[in-house]
Amino acid sequence: MLSNLTFCFVPCVPEVPVDEWYAVKVRYDDDDRWAISDGSTTYYSGTGRWCDHLGFGVYPGDDMNLIDKAIMDGITTDVGDITVDVSGNVIITLDASLSLTLSQASLYVGDMNMTDLGATGGCPDYEATPWAFKDNLASNTVTFVKGVDF
Repeated sequence: MLSNLTFCFVPCVPEVPVDEWYAVKVRYDDDDRWAISDGSTTYYSGTGRWCDHLGFGVYPGDDMNLIDKAIMDGITTDVGDITVDVSGNVIITLDASLSLTLSQASLYVGDMNMTDLGATGGCPDYEATPWAFKDNLASNTVTFVKGVDF
C-alpha cells in the first residue's frame, strides 16, 4: 500500500549539439612570444606542436583565457582573457599588469572539422582563411567584429 507519495515527472531535454566553436592564437612582444586559447575542448593533431594544446570554446558563450607558449613545457601561465560580447564580437585582452603588447591575433569561428580549420596534416595555418587575422597591432587589446572580421 502506497500513501503520501508524490511523483514528479520532468520532461527529458535532449542535449543541443554545438554548431560553432572558437579558438584564438596571438603573438605578442614583437612576435617573440605566443599564446593560445584554453577552451573547454582541445584540438589534437598528434604533431606535438602548439595546436595540440589549442583550446576551443563554444561560440558565443564560453569566455576563455590566453595561455602562454610555456604550455609546451607543461606550464600554464595565464596572460590574458578572451570574451564574447552580447553582439558576438570577440575581444582579446592581454593582462595589463604584465605590460605585454599584441603583435598579431588570429580567430577561428566554425566547427571542429580539421579540414575546415585549415589544417593539412598538422597544425592550422592561423594566418590564412578560414582564420580571421590581424597584424601590426600595438596594443594590449584587439576586437574581432562579427559580420566584419569574421
